[in-house]
Amino acid sequence: MRARVLCEFATFILFVEALAAGLFALPASAGSITEKTKYEYYYASGQTALDIVMTMDRASPRIGRKEVWGMMDIDPDFEPVPASGPLCKYADMRINVSYTITIPAHKQENALSPKLRRQFQSFARFVKRHEEEHRQIYRRCFRDMRRAMLAVRGHADCETYLKTLYDIVDRHYQRCDASDNRIDDRDVPLVERQPLFRAALAQVETGQERRALEAAVSAGSGGANRRSNDPALPVFTRN
Repeated sequence: MRARVLCEFATFILFVEALAAGLFALPASAGSITEKTKYEYYYASGQTALDIVMTMDRASPRIGRKEVWGMMDIDPDFEPVPASGPLCKYADMRINVSYTITIPAHKQENALSPKLRRQFQSFARFVKRHEEEHRQIYRRCFRDMRRAMLAVRGHADCETYLKTLYDIVDRHYQRCDASDNRIDDRDVPLVERQPLFRAALAQVETGQERRALEAAVSAGSGGANRRSNDPALPVFTRN
């Protein structure tokens, strides 16, 4: 049970028309990064720790065949503003980011015993803190990415200019991925040490139940980031 836990969390990056959105529209405001966060829930049930863990496992988000205890979707919308003049350059960049964080909840939390309620709430807070730390990484990522993109000098050749921007995006996401992996490496081994999981293990009575619990804990093997590695930019237009 200890060695088999590899990763129970995942961060999704959805590059929805990244960089391209709004290229030919007037900006709503200049020079800003705006964001919103929405929380979604998957639900456990049961009145024992073992039942809660097993129903959480069945209800938890999936990434392909992987099961994860928490998940964050990141949907960035880039609105570049072309500069005037003969060179290819963006004068400004507005970034609107939507974060959707998915964490566990219990269908009848108030019906749990005080001790079991505390154990479940402790685990839910653990997952929430973990995902919110991922959000902090991407807040810094978008801030630094925007600063680097706006610092690029204009170029007479638009393809050269845009390639430089692509390289900046890739470089910053690589850094974010590395930071993400460090957080997962730190927190994933802590899952089975949570009071809820310790209590579930103590309730195991048969080898079959133990194997099922171990499978639930280790189901989320391997991390995952999902994004477009080649964001589609429209043809650059000069003013």
